[in-house]
Amino acid sequence: DGHTARMIMLVRNDSRYPIESVSLQLPSTEAAKADAKTTLFPILNAGEQERFLIRWTCLRPFESPQQVTLSLTANQEPITLQLRLPLLVTSFCNPREAERSKFLEGWERVGNQALGKVALPSAPSAQEIASLAASAMGMHVVTGVDASSDNVCLAGQFNTAAPGDGANVTTAALARIETRPGASIIRVTVHAAHQAVSNALLKAVALLLKGKVQE
Repeated sequence: DGHTARMIMLVRNDSRYPIESVSLQLPSTEAAKADAKTTLFPILNAGEQERFLIRWTCLRPFESPQQVTLSLTANQEPITLQLRLPLLVTSFCNPREAERSKFLEGWERVGNQALGKVALPSAPSAQEIASLAASAMGMHVVTGVDASSDNVCLAGQFNTAAPGDGANVTTAALARIETRPGASIIRVTVHAAHQAVSNALLKAVALLLKGKVQE
């Protein structure tokens, strides 16, 4: 289903000593819940590794990466790590193919705009952003929309689980990313059927590009 995502989290003991009580605490929030086949490995000897197999369910849009807590004991000393995972709202998006006319029609019809300038560590090309959108954003690149080849237009849908029966619920989302050659600041505009989805997708685009939305 579009509202679920599966993740493998690898834990490896690269020390010379055993580590014990390797446990994973999974969140259950209003935005997402997670479950795993196992959340505890009693011992990992030197050089051994194990995998946590995690299944995420999205319940509503969220603006920050999901986090888990990893606990273990090494040399009789307890260690607790808070880990931010590469799980964003885009992990629950699917591309929606659209022609130029359909994109423009949807852009006018779907409101709830989120608009922001995103400062990046380097100047990306439109081609780099389009490639990332196709591989990591769960969005379809719509060509021929903009007169400028420096801009990228995207179409997709965000998926959540319905309360109660858990049926898949989709929300249409469109985005326009404006770049300029040599400029490390881009302009991102998102239109979605719900404002919370627009806001979350704007933040996700910034995170995936290793940037920050300017206030």
